[in-house]
Amino acid sequence: MLVEDVKMRALLDTGSVILETVLPLETVLQIEGAGGVQLLYDGFAEAGLQFPDLKGLHIDGLLLVIPNTSYNLEVPVLIGTNVLREAVGPTDHECELPYQWRLISRSLLDSNQLSSTNDKVGIVTTTKDISIPPGGKMVIHGLSHLSKATCMRLHAVVEEVSESPLPGGLVLAPGLLDLHPGIQTTRIPLEISNFSSISVNLFLNRFLLNTTSL
Repeated sequence: MLVEDVKMRALLDTGSVILETVLPLETVLQIEGAGGVQLLYDGFAEAGLQFPDLKGLHIDGLLLVIPNTSYNLEVPVLIGTNVLREAVGPTDHECELPYQWRLISRSLLDSNQLSSTNDKVGIVTTTKDISIPPGGKMVIHGLSHLSKATCMRLHAVVEEVSESPLPGGLVLAPGLLDLHPGIQTTRIPLEISNFSSISVNLFLNRFLLNTTSL
């Protein structure tokens, strides 16, 4: 990245809410970090920040200036969440970001957004009529339908939901699903058991499971 048009190595830290750099300014304030640990720094500096991998995005930032250490002499700039959130922009533009910035965008989601993102992203249905004999166990193929194509590789869990139970006696084993970017429909194997004393039929396009992202 560039700070006032000077190329610098920077750490993009999604666990930090401050922006730091190394400059010789006098101490003007005391700040406590997590656990009440005092954060030592020398002052503030306002600077223009430019991100070449985000099409040259320019942000004016207020930098917290810290004393020299062996680490920050090698990596003189730490970019915290206050700047990262502005840099990545709205989450609905995530697919337009370079891969490393998509990861940052995901890590910046707050608890409400994370709950929504980790909710149902699709469903699994049957691909044909199926009959499961009493006491039987078999592997069938379901069709996973995502609500929208993902721009990142996505790991998901498929699991039954109480709101739409399978016919009595049928139990589907939960499993993990590896979803590839740009693909909305995927055939997946599912293990199904019939613990009843009669044959149970599932018909084409019958809802089986929800797909929930991890």
